[in-house]
Amino acid sequence: MYDQQLTKVRFKKQSYAIGMDKLSKENIKLEKDKEIYANQATEANARYYQCLEQVKLKNNLINKLQKKNLEAEAKLKLQFNLYEQVRSDRNLYSKNLLEAFSQIAELKTNFKRMTGHIS
Repeated sequence: MYDQQLTKVRFKKQSYAIGMDKLSKENIKLEKDKEIYANQATEANARYYQCLEQVKLKNNLINKLQKKNLEAEAKLKLQFNLYEQVRSDRNLYSKNLLEAFSQIAELKTNFKRMTGHIS
């Protein structure tokens, strides 16, 4: 009976040792996994902050380009207004020129008529 109990205790001890060995191996594996995941998290965090910095730079670039675009639109509007003014002046001067030609032609005919009356 004593031998039987001793055998049972030894068997339990051996099974506990095997269980502890399995748990120890699993613990080591989990520690390695933990280290791997910690490294991956650190890398992902670094990529995140790098992307965040790139987003800030792109936003700054967008703001600069929008400002430049607004300035170009204002310049274009000013140039268009100047063009319209020059076109309006050209049309006015063209009209005045045509009227002057008309008056010259009228004066020539009057001159010819007067010259004909005098002769």
